[in-house]
Amino acid sequence: MRAEEILASALAVPIESVPGDASIATFEPWDSLGHVAVIETLEAAIGRKLDANEVLTIVDVATIRSALERGSSAKAVR
Repeated sequence: MRAEEILASALAVPIESVPGDASIATFEPWDSLGHVAVIETLEAAIGRKLDANEVLTIVDVATIRSALERGSSAKAVR
């Protein structure tokens, strides 16, 4: 699952409406309640819970991508 797909699914918006540089500060559907949904969707995609520090760093598409990459490499190691 791509970062844009995470946002579209979590925020219930069409994927076409998710800009490649979306952030919590610039993408209106991504508000504080939306952030909870983004985190839950991301956790499901990577197969683990994020710790509090990780949750606070998820603020844009780039940080979602990083979390997905870390999650993928952690699954490969298992």
